[in-house]
Amino acid sequence: MPELPEVETVVRGLRRGLIGARLGAVLFASQRIARSNAPGFRSRMRGHRVEQIDRRGKYIIVSLTGDNAMIVHLRMTGRLWIKPASYRRHRHDRFVLSLLDGRCLVLSDARQFARVEWCSHFDPASHPGLKKLGPDALLISAAQLSDACSKSHRPIKSLLLDQTRLSGLGNIYTDESLFAARIHPRAPADSLGTKRIARLNSAITSVLQQAIEMCGTTFDTFSDLEGKAGGYGPLLKVYQRTGLPCIICQSPIRRVSMSGRGTHYCGRCQKV
Repeated sequence: MPELPEVETVVRGLRRGLIGARLGAVLFASQRIARSNAPGFRSRMRGHRVEQIDRRGKYIIVSLTGDNAMIVHLRMTGRLWIKPASYRRHRHDRFVLSLLDGRCLVLSDARQFARVEWCSHFDPASHPGLKKLGPDALLISAAQLSDACSKSHRPIKSLLLDQTRLSGLGNIYTDESLFAARIHPRAPADSLGTKRIARLNSAITSVLQQAIEMCGTTFDTFSDLEGKAGGYGPLLKVYQRTGLPCIICQSPIRRVSMSGRGTHYCGRCQKV
């Protein structure tokens, strides 16, 4: 958390608020947030203009003038805000980027897992994190998903969470997509036939698109740039509904641990 729909929600907000803005001073309240050298980061950013903002998996790419970029990964609890320069800093604000129009971009993270990185002459193909990403979960084709599944005997949920095979999915939307496709999370990836893979591909796309329309899911910390919570929570079918009746067959939703992750499914509707 946040996953693809939450990151996409943030990216769309950033596009509305940051395109064309020029960067000013940078404050690092936590050196852990900056993957590159913080003092060098400060001197490099000043004066650049925001040209474009994109998402790759769960990464946020802020493209700047001169083929430079700022890469942001929110990890578990990172939040971005656009605030007036006069706002009062919160103790969890780790990175504050002033804009020359009198506003600032703030990264807040209680657990300090989020990362901000400066990239000179940015090339996604050479970035250590981006170059390892699999196809984007929102854009992957059935053929690409079939190819990824055919090469792995791991449980399908484990494969879907592997960002090198499929980028953007996390625990919430993996559980929801598998339920929508009526596939058990422990089913071996290479055991899924053409029909089930096509069904899963369609389910992933549908679940993610609906979650994006609802601006993601909020359980604890996620919000958009204005502090508004995501609205997808009431539409969840299995995630964190342990013991509640399945909306299809009324059987209680089950919860098991897979690779240390809580996994939610219906034992009657989802077969191995």
